[in-house]
Amino acid sequence: MIRALYQYRRYIVSNSLNDLKNRYAGTKLGFLWNVIHPFTMVAVMSLVFSGIMPVRVRGEHSTEFSLALYLTSGLIPWLFFTESVGRGSTALLESAHFLKKLPIPEEVFVAKAAFTSLLSFLILLLILFTFSTVMGHMPALIWVGLIPVTLLLLAMVFGLGLFFACMNLFFRDLGQIVPVVLQVMMWLAPILYTEEAAPRLLRMISVVNPFAPFLSGFRSILLYYTMPDPSQWAVMAALAAGAIAFGLVTLRRVRNDLRDVL
Repeated sequence: MIRALYQYRRYIVSNSLNDLKNRYAGTKLGFLWNVIHPFTMVAVMSLVFSGIMPVRVRGEHSTEFSLALYLTSGLIPWLFFTESVGRGSTALLESAHFLKKLPIPEEVFVAKAAFTSLLSFLILLLILFTFSTVMGHMPALIWVGLIPVTLLLLAMVFGLGLFFACMNLFFRDLGQIVPVVLQVMMWLAPILYTEEAAPRLLRMISVVNPFAPFLSGFRSILLYYTMPDPSQWAVMAALAAGAIAFGLVTLRRVRNDLRDVL
């Protein structure tokens, strides 16, 4: 897998950039819509929770920040997670004409979908950093720790996308089931509510949400200026490695039949 991804690295990067550029092809603002949509979301949340409903959240070490920043810091990585898994699950179906004609490994198309989502996430992250600074929550060197968290999350969504992309070829309803499951998962993690506001049962259920450790790690670094503890890093690494292994095993088992069902 690593050799294939390295061999087709230019194909992955160039096509991901083209996907991002052409996402709003035909519109007058074009690429700017990639910025306008997330900026509008952040602006609305800021207006509601900082102006109309001013609520403050107190974190570790008496760190205090607006509820808008707390919610946005969870929603933006979640959007990356859902977009990556969603795009990955349909990557092989959408690339069927290439798979039938070109000897490109299947995982390359899933990697392209994940990398495209990563580019969108980087745009969202820049907006989040700007929003955080405006809200008085200043950048710090520890924010560099977001890089390994993001890379581990990228590895996990690649593995999940590879699994769902393979299964979606044989069970076409899966493409409709995945978005529904992701919607349920969003409410099983403290993304749009604080952990303290969640009932005990919901907090217990959120532990099995694969996105939860990454959400906690992201907020720990961004909001509390604290690195996740070693056990949390271990959980994130295990989830990333497990998802990739699961995806690759699934691909190997169905690879001989993939092009027959396209």
